Amino acid sequence: MSNKLGQKVVIVGAGLAGLLAACKFEGATIMESGPRSINHKALLRFRDESVSTLTGIPFKRVTVDKGVWDSKERRLITGQCPLDVANKYSIKVSGGLANRSIRNLESEVRFIAPPDFQEQLQKRFNDQINYHSPFTRDSAPLGKPGVAIVSTAPLPALAKTLDLNLPADFERQTSASTIAVMRIPLAIPSDVYQTVYFPQRSLAIYRASITGDTLIIEALVPGGYPGYFPTGELGEVLDAFGLSTNETRPSEATIDRQSNGKIVDLPRDRRAAILYELTQRYNIYSLGRFACWRNIILDDVAKDIEKVSRLMDATFYSRSLNIFGNSQK
Repeated sequence: MSNKLGQKVVIVGAGLAGLLAACKFEGATIMESGPRSINHKALLRFRDESVSTLTGIPFKRVTVDKGVWDSKERRLITGQCPLDVANKYSIKVSGGLANRSIRNLESEVRFIAPPDFQEQLQKRFNDQINYHSPFTRDSAPLGKPGVAIVSTAPLPALAKTLDLNLPADFERQTSASTIAVMRIPLAIPSDVYQTVYFPQRSLAIYRASITGDTLIIEALVPGGYPGYFPTGELGEVLDAFGLSTNETRPSEATIDRQSNGKIVDLPRDRRAAILYELTQRYNIYSLGRFACWRNIILDDVAKDIEKVSRLMDATFYSRSLNIFGNSQK
């Protein structure tokens, strides 16, 4: 697909952000460095129907109940989460203080994608995806007239590939944590949607959710060992939900690893300067959490796609105002 300026669009990355971009930029070529795989294993639910509308895939509207597990008192905290507890959780998962969804524990409406959501999109764009096609100076159409690049690749990797002039502390500011995701089928009938947060720094598990008939548990992984899952911590999760072992099917559990599972936002001014350089020098438009190194959700990505589209069609002057005013949100 060409935009208003007649540019061909190339998308870097066939993860969820790249596949969502493909829904907007019809006919775009998609470069994926690895093989075909399902790379998002953690909890996937949405605050509104923007992603459903963009993809044309129906989502299920549900009510999600939330709580924080107090392991000392063996009870759940509900309602408004205390500041100290919210801060402990933020430090645990990101290494710093930030406003996170744990602060509000009221029940909320959410939208659940079908289990094969990413697979559906992969099949839709299969003929456009070039697997085992890493983004390099030689393989990418850098600076090629009439070509706009939408990058969902992690910003540190892209910056290294292009030899950008980066601050000395850039590597430290773009560090990321690996997470492990365990999915355990429930052995009892279930059609509820619940999330419990675990702020205790002594626990690797930080969040667990019942999504329909599946218990999804997420944990920080020291050293990134792919087979790791905290021994003895499953009891905490079951207690938090009022479940017993025989109400789950642990023999059918799956464990997956996600690198870049948790990140800390790059400071806005620094992010804006890097994204501006990418756009002006290489006609690269960054999209998604890792490409912009911002803690955003896929609902935001769907909205950012429209902003990227407008940036592509903008003049040099208005594009500059948008990038520095919005940090390419």
